Amino acid sequence: MIILSTHNTSMKGVIVQIYSPSSRDEYAFCPRSWWLRKNGLMPRRIGYPELCGMGGNAIGKAMEEWNTDIMKGSERDLYHYVTVGKNAITQARL
Repeated sequence: MIILSTHNTSMKGVIVQIYSPSSRDEYAFCPRSWWLRKNGLMPRRIGYPELCGMGGNAIGKAMEEWNTDIMKGSERDLYHYVTVGKNAITQARL
């Protein structure tokens, strides 16, 4: 996904900025959070929407790995997926 810095329909003089993969992941997770961090603003506390987003992201990461393991035919301990979810929450807090 490439995020364009201008919305010129003629495409003349369009400046295309390419963002790092981690920045694109953060944008896909929450565009509002991405914009705030890009402009140097960080929330002082985690509110209800951010908390729900972090929890949903953690569950999504764990389910993604679980489904991948099912497709590969491998079996892992349940606590592995719990650890994946905890790591996703830790990364979201950074």
